[in-house]
Amino acid sequence: MGCLKNLVIAATNDVGYKPDQLKKWVEANSGIWVPRVGRGVKITHLVCGQSAWKAKDDAVQKAQASGAYIVTFDWLEDSLQARRKLAERTYLWEKVVHEKKKTKERKKIAKLADTNKFRKGSQKAIEDIGSGESATPSRGSSLKPGGFFASSMEALKEARLKRELKEKEKTASYASSSTKGDDNKRSAMEVDEYADKEKPAVKGDLVFKGSGEKSVSPAPPTLAPASLPTPPRSTSASKPSPDPPTSSTSTCTSQPPCPAPAVQVPEAKPAKLTDNYHLYLDATGFEYSIMLVRTNLHHNNHAMYSLRIYESNTKPHTYCTFVRYAPPKEAPAPMLMKNGIPILLPASSTTPLKSEENATPKKQPTTTNPDMPTAPPANKPYRALLTPLDADFSTAFRVFRHAFRDMTLLSWEERVYADVKNRQKAYATLCKIEPYTYRGPALGLPAGNVPAIPLQSGSIGKGSGKNALDSIMRDKDDGYIRGSLGLPGVDIGLSPGGSIGNLVHREAEAARKAKEEEEERERIKAMNQRNGGLKAKASSAAAQGSGPKKPNWNKPLFNSVSGPGVVGNAGGYGAMGFAKRDAKYDKFFYKD
Repeated sequence: MGCLKNLVIAATNDVGYKPDQLKKWVEANSGIWVPRVGRGVKITHLVCGQSAWKAKDDAVQKAQASGAYIVTFDWLEDSLQARRKLAERTYLWEKVVHEKKKTKERKKIAKLADTNKFRKGSQKAIEDIGSGESATPSRGSSLKPGGFFASSMEALKEARLKRELKEKEKTASYASSSTKGDDNKRSAMEVDEYADKEKPAVKGDLVFKGSGEKSVSPAPPTLAPASLPTPPRSTSASKPSPDPPTSSTSTCTSQPPCPAPAVQVPEAKPAKLTDNYHLYLDATGFEYSIMLVRTNLHHNNHAMYSLRIYESNTKPHTYCTFVRYAPPKEAPAPMLMKNGIPILLPASSTTPLKSEENATPKKQPTTTNPDMPTAPPANKPYRALLTPLDADFSTAFRVFRHAFRDMTLLSWEERVYADVKNRQKAYATLCKIEPYTYRGPALGLPAGNVPAIPLQSGSIGKGSGKNALDSIMRDKDDGYIRGSLGLPGVDIGLSPGGSIGNLVHREAEAARKAKEEEEERERIKAMNQRNGGLKAKASSAAAQGSGPKKPNWNKPLFNSVSGPGVVGNAGGYGAMGFAKRDAKYDKFFYKD
C-alpha cells in the first residue's frame, strides 16, 4: 500500500521536475495524478513553487477555492522518503512565508539591539573618562609616577566605583522596599557550593561546634557564633592621591580649599567557604556529601539532613565537617470528601507508638549529661560547621561518623551491610526513635572505604534492656555519645507514619494477629477434645446396653417399591415383605 493512497495531487510548472516524473512518483505510491487543476476535478494537494505562489496564478487560485493544501515540493519529497504521508502544516506556503518574515524581523531587531548595546557601552566609557582630554600636565610628568597616565587611570577607577555604588544603592533600596531581612537566614560565609554564584552574599554569623563541647548559644537555631577571618576592606581610595594638582583645581586658590570628593568604596563581599574548600573525595572516588531523609507517610512530608566533609585547596590540607537541616513542612489540612466531610486518619496512624516525650527512656543515667548542648527546635532550618576550619582529617571524619550515627542509629561501617534495614529497625525499636534513612550510591559506584571484616549482626545493640540501649547511645572505643553534637530533629518518637516505624507497626500487628489465631486454634482444639470425650462415653454406654433402645431401631425407615412395611408387634413398621405378619392386624391391612 502506497503512502499517497486516496490523495489527488497536482503541481505547478516551477517545482524543478517535469510532470511526467512527478506522475510516476505519485502513481507508484497509490496516488492519483492530475495534470491540470480544472473545475471538474477536486484535488487534495497542490505542489507549488515559489514563483507560482507569489504570482497567484490560476492553479493556485483554484486550489485555494477548492480548499486543497498548497504545499512545497519538500512535502512530497519527505513523504516519499519516509514512506508515509507527513503532516502538511509545516509545508504550507502560508506557514513558510510567515516564518521567513519572522526570521527577517528577528535579524533586524538583533541588529538594533547590538547597536543600542554598543551605544550604551560607549556612553558609559565616555562618562568614565570624560571627554577624552585630561588636564594639561606639567612637562615631564608622564615620565614620573603619578603623571598623565596614572592620573587618567585613577580617574577611571573613581568613576567606575561611583557608578557601581549608585547601582548598588538602587538595588538595595528596591530590595528593602520589597522584602524584609531575616537575620536567622543570613550567614557570613556561603557554604553551599551549589548555590548560584551571581546571588549576592549576605552577612551574619556561622556556627562552629565541636564534638562534646558545650554550646553557649542563647537561642536556637544556631550555637555560639565564632569570629571568622574576613578580607580587610580596601583603603586605597581613601588615601591621598600622589598626583600633582591640575588646572581644574587651581581655580580654588582664592577661596577656601575645596574638599576632596569622598568616594565610598563598596564593601567587599564576605568570603565563602567554597573559595578555599572543596568536597573531600577519598581514594575510592567516594564524595563525602550524603543526604539523609526521614519521611512521614501520613503527613506526606519529610525532614532532610545534608552532611559533608570539606578539604582545603591549600596544602597542608585542613578539613571541616558541615551539616544542613531542612525541617518538614507543616501537616496539610485534612482532606475533604465531595460532601465536605473531612477524611480522618485512624487513631493508630496519628498517634505514635509511644509519646514523643517517652521517645527515649526517662531513666538514662548513662546517656544524659548536663554539659551537653541544647538542640535547636526541629521546626526551623539549621546549618553549622561541626568542626573548626583548620581541623585535621581524623577529627573531621570522627565528627562526620558521630553525626551519621545520631541521625540513623547506625555506625558508618554498617551502612554497606546486607542486613542494614533489619539492624536499623531493631535499633529503632529498642530506642523508640524514628531514624533517618541513608540511600547509598548505585551499584558499581564508589561507596567509600568498606571494612574488611563486617560486624556481627546485633553487635552494637547487644545485650538486653539497659545494656543494649547503652551500647547504642555510647561507644567508648570511638568516643561517641549520642546528643553531644546538639543536632535538631534527631529524637522524634517512633510512629506508624515513619518509614521505619511503619515497618515496626506492621510487624507488631502481624505478631498480634498470629497470637490471636494461635489462641483460637488452641481453644477449638480443647473444645473438640472435650466434645470427643462425651461422644466416647455415649458410645461406650450404648455398647454396654445401659440405655434403652427404640423399637425397630434397625429397620428401614421408608417404604420401598415392594409396598408398605408390615406392622410389627410393637406397633411400628417392620421390614417390607420380610417381617412375619401379625394375624391381629390383618383385618385392617389385608382383606380377602
